[in-house]
Amino acid sequence: MDTFEDGSTASFDGQTFLETLKSLKTITNWELVDERRKFIHQVYPLIEQYFSQIPLRLNVQDVFSSEDVERLAIDCINFEHEIESKRFIAFLCNTGYKDEPKLDGDGKPSSRRTTPVHIAAKKSPLICFCLFDIYNRYDVNYTDETGLSHFHVACMHAYLDEAKKFLELGQDPNCLWLETGDSPLHLILSEARDDSLEDKETVELLLRSGADLNLANKEGLTPLHIISKKYTSGLREVPEVPKMLFEISDELNLPLLIDARDKFGNTPLHLALLNNNVYVTEMLLRRGANPHLANDEGSSPLHLFYMRRDYYDIGLMELFFKICDEVHLTNEDLYHICLAVAGKSS
Repeated sequence: MDTFEDGSTASFDGQTFLETLKSLKTITNWELVDERRKFIHQVYPLIEQYFSQIPLRLNVQDVFSSEDVERLAIDCINFEHEIESKRFIAFLCNTGYKDEPKLDGDGKPSSRRTTPVHIAAKKSPLICFCLFDIYNRYDVNYTDETGLSHFHVACMHAYLDEAKKFLELGQDPNCLWLETGDSPLHLILSEARDDSLEDKETVELLLRSGADLNLANKEGLTPLHIISKKYTSGLREVPEVPKMLFEISDELNLPLLIDARDKFGNTPLHLALLNNNVYVTEMLLRRGANPHLANDEGSSPLHLFYMRRDYYDIGLMELFFKICDEVHLTNEDLYHICLAVAGKSS
């Protein structure tokens, strides 16, 4: 039996649990964040006892409105330790609580709404994943004021099953996060780990569902720019995510804008050489990337390579000129490249 700050006790059963929650809520000023946080701390011991005695039949909406639950969830995410927040969200999931969409003036579900999923997406992917068990209406793609949607979040963190459900219900694989101009493919490529099966499968899902390989975000970055600067690789390494991107583009006959420029005028080849990305450098050159192109500062891809502060990678340079020869850049072309680099470096 637990004793709480209001003097009530709980010999643990479902009805007593709910009555204790009602009692604590009664003495809480629900409009003040500090009061709601105090309430959360008061019910933690009760939640722990709940988990020790599952199964219990509870309906938290006998105590809280959906707005109450949402405010508590957001407070947990914003102010509490991740472990405690996850425990509170897990409690809601275990009671079977499901969010229902608000209706617009025509009586249809409204997607314009900021939910705890949006908040958790930027703070705790683990908590965010749990929240999809509560916010499981994949036919309503909740979107916050910045244009970040639940579908974006599912792709960003490689929640493969959730991303599939959105796509199966007709979600556009190229919908943009308005604040950044990022597509779902931008988001997963920026976050993906090359050793994560879920990450690779989410990239593949988007590519096979019609993701545009040439969309540029507000920084001018296309998916090719992202893989050029992120997935660095040595001479003997083949990063799996970029490999899959090139292979699927070939398989599906999807054209790639090899020489697309970001807001600084950099092509993917600029970024690949700058970041010692051997595999992507080779793939770009073999697909016709132009090694002559200068960015807004007048630097070619090789200029950026030679201006790096670390050591020169002779192997990468040998590969660069070997591929240039194989793709039939003339000796005069190579001479002018080297002359331009020498002049810039001096």
